[in-house]
Amino acid sequence: NKWGGNFLELFSTMHPADLPMEVAGKSSNTAWAFAEVSGRARELRLNPRRTVISVNDADCLWHPNYFQAVSLDVLRLSEDATAWMIWQAPQMQMRNYFNVPVLTKMTGVASALVEVSGLRCSWGLHICFSSYTMLLELADRVGGWDPDVIAEDHHMFSKCYFASVNDNGDQPCSPRLRLQRVFLPVKSFLVESEHGSNTCKDYTASLQARMVQARRHTQGSAEIPYVLLQWVETVRCWGLHKVPFGVHLGAARILWTMLSLHAWSYLHCVSVVLANLYFLRRFYGAEAMNGLIHFPVQACSSLETSGWMHLHCIVFLSIPWLFVAPTIMVCLGHFAVLDLFTSRKAPSELQLQDVECSDGKALLETDKSGQRSQIWYAERGGSAGCPIMRWRVVLMVQIALETLILGPAIVILIGFLPTLCAVWHIAAIGVHFGYRTASKPIGAGVDKS
Repeated sequence: NKWGGNFLELFSTMHPADLPMEVAGKSSNTAWAFAEVSGRARELRLNPRRTVISVNDADCLWHPNYFQAVSLDVLRLSEDATAWMIWQAPQMQMRNYFNVPVLTKMTGVASALVEVSGLRCSWGLHICFSSYTMLLELADRVGGWDPDVIAEDHHMFSKCYFASVNDNGDQPCSPRLRLQRVFLPVKSFLVESEHGSNTCKDYTASLQARMVQARRHTQGSAEIPYVLLQWVETVRCWGLHKVPFGVHLGAARILWTMLSLHAWSYLHCVSVVLANLYFLRRFYGAEAMNGLIHFPVQACSSLETSGWMHLHCIVFLSIPWLFVAPTIMVCLGHFAVLDLFTSRKAPSELQLQDVECSDGKALLETDKSGQRSQIWYAERGGSAGCPIMRWRVVLMVQIALETLILGPAIVILIGFLPTLCAVWHIAAIGVHFGYRTASKPIGAGVDKS
């Protein structure tokens, strides 16, 4: 009754449980819903080349102008230009930033930084994440979402990528899939106990929920062999020399992105540090461990080494110092993202807003009543408890201390261990995985301080 006048039609779908050949989760839910939506769109005779479908979690809050920006692209660009296009806005999981445990909120800021930097990087290949939009025709062309996977976003992106290569029929094409960046953020919650994190019991429950989510997210590493399999099948079908070089390069870039997200950032980091400490102690004795807090040249000069062994000592002791510059950059990046999220308020009088689109900038008319904008802008991280917690100086100092003190613990607890378990699970059992949802808070993350 409230929103019926704003839409052509409103309806919901109910996905039955325990269907064969399905893995419970977002992908199977989306597959079921898409089949219903696709059938209904045909009954309504909607143009699939001018009809978009969007996927998002229940706690996501789209920017008031996101769908207008997507509509502008669909209407102003040719049908061929949008046929293989996926629209992606950066997702910021910080609606309850000030309420969740410190380990949880640090991963939320890091995730937002990865999304923003990935979308801004002109030479990289970013993969759609969580909330995205595509044409109905594209989803129909690839057969919709697969019901037997965990990471529905990465899987769908890879599926569309190889479909854009093999869809021509006569010969393989250069990759046509394009991720269209829409810099109008989507806001969502970090995982948290439904009762909050104010008591010791609820705080522990919130941490447990984050571990459950991390364990599930790392199952996305199963998409790495899927990309390899699709690439091998493409080469086997057409022949290595007939497949355009851009296909090989694109597949390698997808693999690089997935490995960076699921493996290298955790496994490689921890493995390098542990191997460095092991060989440092083995080759130079326990006294060399004290040299980690000194400059490498100064520490190695006190050891009885010469020639190549002296050089090896300097290299080993230099490893920890290589993390200084990235740590500083991480702190600055976290501060920039968090400051943007927590300090941006709704414009009071502006009715027009610049929005970056595919071919430049466009003026989008905002909601004249201000209701939609106020809802989106009001979500600024939840209640900070004390107003000074939003001060820029306090945020910067807090981020620096949390990164220096808790950074290694987060890498191990929420990165290294879940990834190790996921890789072992996939190798020993396969993709069959008991899907456990992580709890989210009840209510809006509006600042009440």
